[in-house]
Amino acid sequence: MKTLLVLFLALGAGAAAGRAAPPDVDPRLRDEPFLYEVLRYTYQWYLDDRFFVATADKTSFEVWIRPIQPHAPDAGDASKYAEIWLPDVGLQLRLKLADYDIPELKRRVHSDGYRITRAAPLDQAPKPREDYVVVTLARDQARQYLFDARNKPQVPDPALRQRLLAAVREVAKKNPPADPQKPQVFFLSTVSPVSGDLWVLWLNSRCAIRFGGELGADQPDLLAHLPLQTQVFDFRRQVVASLLETEGSTGFITKDWAGRILFQCLVQGERVEVAPADLGL
Repeated sequence: MKTLLVLFLALGAGAAAGRAAPPDVDPRLRDEPFLYEVLRYTYQWYLDDRFFVATADKTSFEVWIRPIQPHAPDAGDASKYAEIWLPDVGLQLRLKLADYDIPELKRRVHSDGYRITRAAPLDQAPKPREDYVVVTLARDQARQYLFDARNKPQVPDPALRQRLLAAVREVAKKNPPADPQKPQVFFLSTVSPVSGDLWVLWLNSRCAIRFGGELGADQPDLLAHLPLQTQVFDFRRQVVASLLETEGSTGFITKDWAGRILFQCLVQGERVEVAPADLGL
């Protein structure tokens, strides 16, 4: 009996030693107000009936978080990266906390918090549950927050608005509208403090413009110097029912996504009318 007891204790100790320790996660990623903003972003752009059906009989749901390092950093780059997996949504989020030098400007870019740089619906978690720190959120409280916040849009601050309008002018010059002598009407989408993306609906040209970059830089004057990744989607040619139709092309959006762009821009965003002369047309 004593031999068996020793054997069981040894096996238990071995199993415990074999389990990986939880990853060291930046406390800011576990902060509940931050996670609520992440949920708010997913509510605006990704959540549908599946999430509410999946959590209908639950009192809580999980958010999985882990640090990642997608590539070797350049000299002077102390940026941090993380991944969030939302099991009840089937959504992987990649996030970045920018902290790097721009030698040409002799300035350092530092974002005021983690920002989502990529979102990908997946059939299963990218890694096993034990590779993440798991945070549990109360379902009723989270759902009430999402319901109450759904019609409280967050708009671009003056510095970001100015940067966006300058970027819109560049897009208009490269993609002249069919009616260049008429005022051009744009709708700026709502913004999120946890996202690095912003959308602009160009009504005259029936297209959507996606801008992405370090929108959360803590020095507003830097926005004018930081590059923005830009994509233009023509609603008449680049909208499909499913991205499976496009064989992996990133030059299309789905009808569902187009609808969300229209809602975030037309319904909850800001209308901006710009004279042709002010666009350089």
